[in-house]
Amino acid sequence: MLYKNPRGIGCIKCHNEDAKGKLIATYKTKHGEIKKIIAPSITKISYDDFKAKLTKVSDSRSIMPSYFLTNDEMKQIYFYITHRDQYEQ
Repeated sequence: MLYKNPRGIGCIKCHNEDAKGKLIATYKTKHGEIKKIIAPSITKISYDDFKAKLTKVSDSRSIMPSYFLTNDEMKQIYFYITHRDQYEQ
């Protein structure tokens, strides 16, 4: 439940059902260059990096939303994405 909808928008929206990332959008810059916004895979991220991303205050260049999760919730989501293959066979 936490991965799918922790606070109104879930990790699943950008990182996909399998947490392996996905293309969020493609756009053209004012110079005609094609750019892609891709949410990365989060299946092999360290817990420290995972927690840092979740607790970082968003700035104008970041599309990762700020979440207000407890330490236990962050640990549960991390465990789910790094061990999910063991439970879905």
